[in-house]
Amino acid sequence: MRANRLLVTTVLFVAGFAGTFAQRGGPPEGMGGMGAGHMPGRMFRNLDLTEQQRADIKKIMETERSIMQPVHQQLRENREALQAATKDGQFNEGEVTKLADKQGDLMAQMIVSRERVQAQIWQILTPEQREKLGQWREKGDGASAPMFQRGRRNR
Repeated sequence: MRANRLLVTTVLFVAGFAGTFAQRGGPPEGMGGMGAGHMPGRMFRNLDLTEQQRADIKKIMETERSIMQPVHQQLRENREALQAATKDGQFNEGEVTKLADKQGDLMAQMIVSRERVQAQIWQILTPEQREKLGQWREKGDGASAPMFQRGRRNR
């Protein structure tokens, strides 16, 4: 029961930020956001990717974006339904719980997508590029592409 309440609270908190990001067109600068379809420019500069690697990464990102576009749409619709369910002080715990569960499922799909993209990109990198990226991840110095900073934010 306590875990479910924590999950719902967390999802609602994240939903508030997700709604803000959606309205602004993405996360604010420095939040490390990179959705499928956005090229990780700093990674290109810092890892000295070849043209073929860039093309391969672009293809991965475009493919994933087309796969995840319906999930993003469902997330927007779910967020709108959640806002409507709590409008003007209304609260139906069953409905909010159902919507929170759905949002959690959709967010889980997004996490899986991000990890899938990371794994595919990792396979494209040379051993030297992987080593450099691994060092950046350990240091957490913000030099690597945000998608590879597992939980760390640019500071």
